[in-house]
Amino acid sequence: MKLPIETERLTVRRFVRDDIPDIQAFASHPSVAREITNIPHENPDQLANYIEEQNGLELFAAKKCIDLAIERKADGRVLGLLSIVSNDERQAEIGWGLGIEYRGNGYVTEAARALITTLFATREYHRVFAGTIFTNKRSWAVMERLGMRKEAHFRKAHVPPAPGEEWIDTVRYAVLAEEWPPTAAARAREVPMRRKDREITDRAEIDSILKKARVCRVAFSIQNEPYIIPLSHGYDAQAKALFFHTAKEGKKIDCIEANPRVCFEVEGRIEVKRGDERACSWSMHYESVIGHGVIVEVTSPDDREHALRCLTEQQAGQEMDWTFEDKAMAATRVWRLDIVSITGKRAFPPQSG
Repeated sequence: MKLPIETERLTVRRFVRDDIPDIQAFASHPSVAREITNIPHENPDQLANYIEEQNGLELFAAKKCIDLAIERKADGRVLGLLSIVSNDERQAEIGWGLGIEYRGNGYVTEAARALITTLFATREYHRVFAGTIFTNKRSWAVMERLGMRKEAHFRKAHVPPAPGEEWIDTVRYAVLAEEWPPTAAARAREVPMRRKDREITDRAEIDSILKKARVCRVAFSIQNEPYIIPLSHGYDAQAKALFFHTAKEGKKIDCIEANPRVCFEVEGRIEVKRGDERACSWSMHYESVIGHGVIVEVTSPDDREHALRCLTEQQAGQEMDWTFEDKAMAATRVWRLDIVSITGKRAFPPQSG
């Protein structure tokens, strides 16, 4: 594997001394600092020595933690880091840390996906895994968006952060080379459509159904109990994501926090196929889309506005110079459903209706 690794928005590379101000900025928040205790971010001289030591390590040195910078191409800013610890059995543990102001934009998912792809494609790794404390739901949501499987939930396995506090549960996720990429693996697990003549294979047609629909039904699984919520949504075809919004608290948020992996359904045209006095001569014309995905909160102000604009325009059926009041925005949480796999079905020819 050679560095840097390039994605659409990011560059994953070694740290350099010029990154010190950015490292200090993203690592200064307690939620980041407690996860990257090996980085002396408070002392510039020690940080410079850390960077020099890191660059002296072989990229896949066994049992060594290699930290890589996540740089945003748009402005050259280092937003956070990816970590790799390899072993001698073609396995690697990965981790990440991201500045709090950059969260909710999919940066970690994008960078980690590129790293995992590279590990499998160029290093012939067999397995990549990651773990976190159970209360760090944002981190294990990334693991699920990456298509990793939950392998274990360890009860009270993490040392309490302070004397007298409770021990914390931890979780571990992993993905095998044969399961990558996740979209292909997800499709392989799907039951083949019985009526292949009704399957919508053109992604543009599926996008059109998602874009025209007003309601998306999202199915959650909470402690093995199903729960379906109809939601007003907006669809971004370029991002391949659905957006919706909620209040600050409520049943929807409880469902997301319990399990962000969901199934969803959207209907397009629905028509009754009329028959005669024979009941079975009547039927339905319809088109529908069913998919699987992972829900993540959108926190960046610009991305929140984009999501709400997308939702509002779809529900209103028109584009306008929408404004969003600060009071309403403060009372609203915004969510993105990243699509992992999707199928479409139509019970009448595309040209009819």
